[in-house]
Amino acid sequence: MKRPPPQTARGLAQLCARIAWEKKADDIVVLHIGVIPNAPAEYFVIASCQTDTHLRAVAEAIEEATRQRGIRNPRREGWEAMQWVLLDYIDVVVHLFRPETRAYYRLERLWGDTPLLRLSEQSKRLYTVSASVPEQTSNAAGSLS
Repeated sequence: MKRPPPQTARGLAQLCARIAWEKKADDIVVLHIGVIPNAPAEYFVIASCQTDTHLRAVAEAIEEATRQRGIRNPRREGWEAMQWVLLDYIDVVVHLFRPETRAYYRLERLWGDTPLLRLSEQSKRLYTVSASVPEQTSNAAGSLS
């Protein structure tokens, strides 16, 4: 049965985070990177999976849930090595990591100037944990950069 698709990028990010949570992914965070000019997406969903099998199961569950809602198939990367699987839905990019790979790349730190969201286990909705937003600085001519 086809379900209605999320109406916003945040809704899609929330759906992907919820599916990862249902499949027992660890340390799920959502970064609202769209607040940064020229960001590659609106949201990053980041989660850890303990084994190759777990990582594959979470990725496949997210793809199935989005497919059931009529969302086009994502661009996929990382299926060969199974250390970092990326599902690119354009406005939302899902990053599924093995813990050691996630610790090495530290995307949360790289994009640390962006609002951090988590999934409420009760409501299954995203809520803001930190609302860091990059400051705009002015140059000597007084224009914003």
